[in-house]
Amino acid sequence: MIELGNFLAEKRKEKGYTLEELRLKLKSRGLIAEKSDIQRIENAERKLPNPILLSHLANIYDFDIIEVYKKIGYLPKNEKNLNYDFDKNNFNYCISENIKEDLLNLIDNIQQIKVYSSLSMALGDFSDVTNSDEFIISLPINEKNKDNTIIGIKEKENKINIIKKNSEIKNNEIGVFYFNKSWIIATKKISNRGEVFLIDEKKDCPIYVRESDNFRELGKVICNIEFNN
Repeated sequence: MIELGNFLAEKRKEKGYTLEELRLKLKSRGLIAEKSDIQRIENAERKLPNPILLSHLANIYDFDIIEVYKKIGYLPKNEKNLNYDFDKNNFNYCISENIKEDLLNLIDNIQQIKVYSSLSMALGDFSDVTNSDEFIISLPINEKNKDNTIIGIKEKENKINIIKKNSEIKNNEIGVFYFNKSWIIATKKISNRGEVFLIDEKKDCPIYVRESDNFRELGKVICNIEFNN
């Protein structure tokens, strides 16, 4: 990672940014990072840098993130080698195992994914309005992101949910729902009698969906990414 560290340090020097100025630029794009996080990458103190941080730096410094991902091992150098898998023990971010196969079994190319600060900003009436909290990340996804059907929702500082809009949500799958003026991410459960329940880990009991409820299914959560700043 010495080569990568030198490369990033040189890019920062070219732009004339101090570590604090770069930290503030990252913050304005929705990523909280400390000066020490940037310094550790430049000093090659991390074997595998945070890919989300690298994606932001690529936008700020204007370099090809795909080539960097290949160089440090996030992507295969041979474009035709699609049998590539992520080892969560070796990476400083992980993909949830139960939904990993929906997104990252075979890598075709890097897709640009728009990340929103909330569900309402992503799926509400003003989703087409640019917000300062939004940012773009580059992720390997085995399908084309046509018409921005695949988006990201920043749940907390170190977690992003990747959602495929208007995708069918089957029994026991995690999805995004609009329920009586609330936007929630929950697991859909269908009883033997066809009743629909939503299991939200933030709530103490399941949500029973009645016919009279204002209820819509908005998309399937196909992946969630957790990473260290």
